[in-house]
Amino acid sequence: MTVLGTPREPSPEALARSVGKAVCPDCVDGAGRVRETGDLSAFWSKKDRSSPDQ
Repeated sequence: MTVLGTPREPSPEALARSVGKAVCPDCVDGAGRVRETGDLSAFWSKKDRSSPDQ
């Protein structure tokens, strides 16, 4: 990201330092809830869980 918030390609040095890691499914679900609601606290809520401690 630039100062103005626009995306830019990483430098070759930054790309060499990067490590590819998989994103956990819970994180993907949480990010989807935040995108849908616009509320950051929705990341931690798991309304689709079937456990009794909802």
